[in-house]
Amino acid sequence: MRELKKQVERVVRPIRAVGHRKDRMREELLAHLTATYDEELERDGDEPAAVARALQRFGDPSDLRLELQASVPLLERVLCVRFPCLEWYVAIERRACKWNPEDSGLRYASRVTGAAIVFWIGWALLGIASTLPIALFRPAPAGPIVIWGAHFLGAFIGSLLVGCFLGSLCIDRFRRAILPRPLQTKDALRAAGWCALAVPVAVVVAILFRALAPGWLPSMGHRLNVDLIECFLPLFWPFVAASPFFFAIVGAFGLAEQKRYEEWGSLVLDE
Repeated sequence: MRELKKQVERVVRPIRAVGHRKDRMREELLAHLTATYDEELERDGDEPAAVARALQRFGDPSDLRLELQASVPLLERVLCVRFPCLEWYVAIERRACKWNPEDSGLRYASRVTGAAIVFWIGWALLGIASTLPIALFRPAPAGPIVIWGAHFLGAFIGSLLVGCFLGSLCIDRFRRAILPRPLQTKDALRAAGWCALAVPVAVVVAILFRALAPGWLPSMGHRLNVDLIECFLPLFWPFVAASPFFFAIVGAFGLAEQKRYEEWGSLVLDE
C-alpha cells in the first residue's frame, strides 16, 4: 500500500490546487490503483509482481498530472503558484510549529512564538541592512517622527508576540477539542473563552507600551495614536466576539493540514 500511495503522490504533489481538491484526487487515484492491484494479485498471489503490474497499468505520472492540472480552475492555479522562498519558509514552519497532541499547549505556543520571533528578527535585519547605504551617504539626526516610529514599532511587535502566543495557545486548545469524535462541547466552549481573551490581552499589551513610553514623545505621535484608537474601538468588540470562530477555523484547518502532511506529505519520493 505504501508503494501505491507513493505513486499517487508523484502525480498529485506537484499539482497547483488547494488542499481539499488534491485530497479528492488522491482518494480517487488510490481507489483506482488499489482496485487494479487487487485484480493483479488474484492472478498468482505474488504481491511484488502485482504491485509492479498495477503501477504499469496505472500509466505515466507526468501524463496523469497534466490531465488533472488541466481540470483545476485558472484562478486556483494562479493562486497556488509555488515560490522557492515560500516553499522554504513553509518547510521550516512545518518543522518548528508541528502540532503534537502529546505536547502541552504552553509548549506548543512557545515553539510557535519562538519561530515567529526568529522570522521577524530576520526581516528586521534585512530591513536595517537595506537602509545602511542611505544612512552612510545621507546622515540625518533622529527626529521626532523617527523616535515615535521606533516606539510604535516596538509596541506593534510586542503586541504581535503576545497575540501569537495566546493565539497559538487557543488554536492548540481548539485542536484538542475537535480531535475526539464526537466533538467535546465542554472543551470547545472552554477553548472559545480562551480565544475571546486572546485579542483584548494583545491590545492591552500595546496600550501598556504606549502608557509606559517616555514623556518626550512628540504631540503629533500622540495625536495619531489617539486617532488610531478612536478608529479601532468601534471594530474592537465585534472582532473579540468573532475571535473564537476565527481560531476555531484556523485550528480545524491546521489539524487537517497536519493530518494531510502525516499521511501524504511526509512520503519520501525517489524523484
